[in-house]
Amino acid sequence: MGYKSLFSALAKASRPSTTPSSTKVQTYVVINGQQAGPFTKTELQQLVKKGLLLPDTYVWEAGFAGWVYAHTVPHINKLLILNAPSERKKKTPVVPKPAKAEHPLRHELVAAMAQLGFKGAATAQAVDELLAAQPDITSSAALKQLLQSCQNHS
Repeated sequence: MGYKSLFSALAKASRPSTTPSSTKVQTYVVINGQQAGPFTKTELQQLVKKGLLLPDTYVWEAGFAGWVYAHTVPHINKLLILNAPSERKKKTPVVPKPAKAEHPLRHELVAAMAQLGFKGAATAQAVDELLAAQPDITSSAALKQLLQSCQNHS
């Protein structure tokens, strides 16, 4: 048996069998490397919507000489066009907000409070709140208020 006849025999053997009594077109599809089907038109639409039937997916129907790309079959190409999944909305890249400019006194006040024994997140938060409420405060006035606040909470 020559290569040509061997190839023909293999091609015929790999074609799905169909029932002659079937009047509706039944399409077989290669999904994840496996032959699946037969599928009806409605089922093919669902495969397209799910992204399982693409233009370069192999399909076969009775009368075909072999497996062909889906986009080359007019009625399947129409399904591909009409039922293609809508492109997922492209997420706009999250652009980080510019860092809020740190108050010029923040570092100095946090360091001064740390030297006095007031450390940690609560102290930094107290400094931030004071500077947010009174952005034009002087360093000495801010330190005085922070110390009074700490004494009141003790």
